[in-house]
Amino acid sequence: MREKLFQYLSFLLEQNLPFLALKVADSNEVKVVAQNDQTWYKTAPDNVAYAVFSKFQNNENQVYIAGEKILNFKCEVSVSQPKINQSIIPEDGKVAYLELFKKAMVRLEKSN
Repeated sequence: MREKLFQYLSFLLEQNLPFLALKVADSNEVKVVAQNDQTWYKTAPDNVAYAVFSKFQNNENQVYIAGEKILNFKCEVSVSQPKINQSIIPEDGKVAYLELFKKAMVRLEKSN
């Protein structure tokens, strides 16, 4: 299932679609909340579940991600690896992930 998760996240990134991937500690399930379009919502969308991307300091510049697609993926944890070092982002994808995160933060700051 881990491979399917990576494929889905790659698809969302390639399509430039807003999404949020969540994994609870000590769980082997990853939930992905994704939109069908590139709209940036500044208020909660009506009649659909949503996720919120926000700074921790205050509630300004929040972006709401409409949960038009909510999928669950099981990611089995290998017993040979310590849990503390595990990540759903492959080692070779960390640089790309950090770049996308920086772009999202710049976009949020520009919307001020």
